Amino acid sequence: MNLEQLNCLIAVVEEGSISAGARRLNLTQPPVSLQLQRLEAQCGVQLLERGSRKIRLTEAGKSLYDTAKRIQSLTLAAQEDMKSFQLGKKGSLHLGMISSGAGKRFFRGIRYFLQKYPDIAFQLYEGNTYQLLDALEKETVDLAVIRTPFSRSRVERKELCREKFCAVGMEDLFPHPVPETFALKDLQDLPLLGYRRWER
Repeated sequence: MNLEQLNCLIAVVEEGSISAGARRLNLTQPPVSLQLQRLEAQCGVQLLERGSRKIRLTEAGKSLYDTAKRIQSLTLAAQEDMKSFQLGKKGSLHLGMISSGAGKRFFRGIRYFLQKYPDIAFQLYEGNTYQLLDALEKETVDLAVIRTPFSRSRVERKELCREKFCAVGMEDLFPHPVPETFALKDLQDLPLLGYRRWER
């Protein structure tokens, strides 16, 4: 098993077919098919179900794909770290962040870090809370800026700030006069649209 084979697996899975995966890798279809056959032979299990339209992963394939993605992330991180050393840096901080977490406070923190530690390279990775928690547990990021709620307690955490929710709607939905703030129980009888993480 090698990186070339794992990259072929990732490309084929994410593109949905061997031909599309080969195009992504700037290869022709036969060498990609050969790499996948060798990978399955080395693993001793079927990794892909080849349908008429789209390739699907077997259970073993899903497991190897997840591992391959981690290896790919670590490989890219290692390459970036080596570039940092070439530039005279003394290492890298791999920071994961949610897309909605980049406010003024966040950028002030980055500026402070870069001023205090100019010899440390800084790499940002974007994802949702659960992707970043997974990356923390797999050690592909060192630190992550995420949102609550989340159930995992295996990470050490520090609250950076609290943010308010905003209730928006037609004026006649709310009690009169409309108060400045609401408790969630004040809204329990209203028809609400909520971000899906709060679906329950």
